[in-house]
Amino acid sequence: MEIFQESVEQKFVFPLGQANVLRDWMEYRLARDPLYYLGTIHSLYYDTTALHLLEEKRNSDYQKTKVRLRWYDTEKDRGNDSVTCYLEVKRKSGTVRRKERLAVTLPAETLDGGIFGNPLVWDLATRAYELGYCPPGTLVPVAEISYKRLRYVDPETGSRFSLDTDIRCLRANHDLFNLNPPVHLDCGVLEQKGASRFLLASHAPIAAFLNKGSFSKYTECVEALLQPMLKRR
Repeated sequence: MEIFQESVEQKFVFPLGQANVLRDWMEYRLARDPLYYLGTIHSLYYDTTALHLLEEKRNSDYQKTKVRLRWYDTEKDRGNDSVTCYLEVKRKSGTVRRKERLAVTLPAETLDGGIFGNPLVWDLATRAYELGYCPPGTLVPVAEISYKRLRYVDPETGSRFSLDTDIRCLRANHDLFNLNPPVHLDCGVLEQKGASRFLLASHAPIAAFLNKGSFSKYTECVEALLQPMLKRR
């Protein structure tokens, strides 16, 4: 089990039309992550059938939890018969986050086919107890969300930044939703992780493009499945 050091996580939403401007600024001002600069992330989110974890976010609860199975295209595209994935429990108290995860190995075909009916995928949710999390009910796979991520490091403060675009839900549990994916969000997210509770002062030139707020890719995509007539950010 890996335990990630607690840090302050800030999220800033921006219109997709500004993505290139922000990327150019990051390339100019920050250093590329030396190990994981570019990649596509896939996250299969777990929740109860009553969507208790979604309600935590909807209600703006101070304590919020996400349980997900995460894998990366760089791992899956190697053509191996098995893929290393990570079962993660991410907790947030206000803006402070804490994350624990377990590395698990799954057959590559498990991630391609009927993922929501696969017993291996369902059974993984029970291992959240190993990460110290007792869910409010039985966890089931709800939705797979993917996005492209660029990662940077601020050389002066050590703060880490990620620029997320092409956020979409391509698969969802048909037992929970009437609307079928895909869902595409018309926004991107800049995440800052470090010690500061505010956007670094050195980033003032791009502040006008950013809207600070509480943002969840899981919540936004699932809300679009539940209420498709509402405009998504």
